[in-house]
Amino acid sequence: MMTQACMVGGSDRFHMSRASGLLMSISSILAHAGRVLSADVHLHSLLKSDLEADLPLHISLSRTLMLATYQRQPFTDAIEKAIAASGVRPFSVTFNDLRWVPNYENNRWFLVLPIAKPPGDGLNKLLASLNTVAETFGQPALYVQGIKPSVAGKGRESARLDKGPEAATPNRRLGGAGNQTLEDMSVCFHVSIGWTLERPPETAFNRTVAVYDKREGVKLELAIQTVKAKIGNAIMVLPLASRAVESNGIVGL
Repeated sequence: MMTQACMVGGSDRFHMSRASGLLMSISSILAHAGRVLSADVHLHSLLKSDLEADLPLHISLSRTLMLATYQRQPFTDAIEKAIAASGVRPFSVTFNDLRWVPNYENNRWFLVLPIAKPPGDGLNKLLASLNTVAETFGQPALYVQGIKPSVAGKGRESARLDKGPEAATPNRRLGGAGNQTLEDMSVCFHVSIGWTLERPPETAFNRTVAVYDKREGVKLELAIQTVKAKIGNAIMVLPLASRAVESNGIVGL
């Protein structure tokens, strides 16, 4: 019997109320995008369910994995250890653009807020740790086939229609703890806020850029405090360490 599993970066505030300034700002961006792009795209929200309940935002840290039932507990133990050993402490991310990316099958397109590389490189460190676990269990890693984003249409380079997660290539290698090196996958990390089944046409690009530019200077920032692992129907919440950790224990605040 097989079980689906996936891992995402999260926050204690991911289930945000209508009063949340961040949710209101992102909701405003999505609503504006829906109006501006209505002639080109039928845009569905990822902020609300069909019953108007708030949906959690997330940053993907794994592909959807297929585990045998007997692997569930060892896999759970392995990701707990990997996150603890990564030494990643809670951090914040900011969003720096708005663009379209397809899924791996290219049968669904997502309107996403790309993430600026955070201080401390927490996302790359978590991704490397969790990719190692996935590969240990014979599962595919996330963002390893690399992206060479292609620019479609005119306008600034950030208003691009990417070829998909498998199309992104790391810009460089980063030094990690000890002899470990990290691939810089910063270009890949994002939060999805909407989706459509149709491939957006070229005319959507400048309109998409204009939507983000009209956010009126509001800084969009999100605190990342946990990694959430959904394994079957169970959701495990793994807090990031509040203190730095070395292999022999906790070493600092």
